[in-house]
Amino acid sequence: MQANRLPVVTVLVLLFCVSNVYAAIVTLTPEETLRVEFITTPPFNHVPDTLELGIGMVEVLSPYTYLSSSLYDDTDLLGTDIFSVFGNHTGMLGLYIAASWKSPESLSDFFDPAVIDFTSIRDGSIQGIINFTIATGAIEFDLESVEITATHATDPASGHVIMPKPVITSVQIVPEPGSMLLLGLGGILLRKRK
Repeated sequence: MQANRLPVVTVLVLLFCVSNVYAAIVTLTPEETLRVEFITTPPFNHVPDTLELGIGMVEVLSPYTYLSSSLYDDTDLLGTDIFSVFGNHTGMLGLYIAASWKSPESLSDFFDPAVIDFTSIRDGSIQGIINFTIATGAIEFDLESVEITATHATDPASGHVIMPKPVITSVQIVPEPGSMLLLGLGGILLRKRK
């Protein structure tokens, strides 16, 4: 009797593991926002002067035209990076740098990063939020591949990786604010009909 239960338990464990492997794969459309929240934890091995958002390998289901990434310190907008490289591509694509920001004194100019004030990143007071959107199309990726990297640029295209790395506290797909407004209005109208 015991021998018959072992294969069933093994199959259930395997099914649970396989379902969890695919649970983080998401599809992002223009109606949604990838929201990444993070903090920094000084002291650092070098002074951070660039920050990059990486999405990893993505499947571009239909062209995204351009990517837009807004970096906030809580509710204060620090800057927005627009990235149009590979905007008409479909198929597999490595978006290991999907957005970047730099301090005014940084030597970095790789993919034309947005210039922002790095004070809160350097002193560890940032309550970082990155809202990442696509203009058109759809991309599919693994939420677990999302990462944030800080560096100290030593020339326009390279630098020292900052340690400790920024700590991601949340990664999620949320409806775009306009969609949330429409959902809210729909809910109000349904309530009034009853």
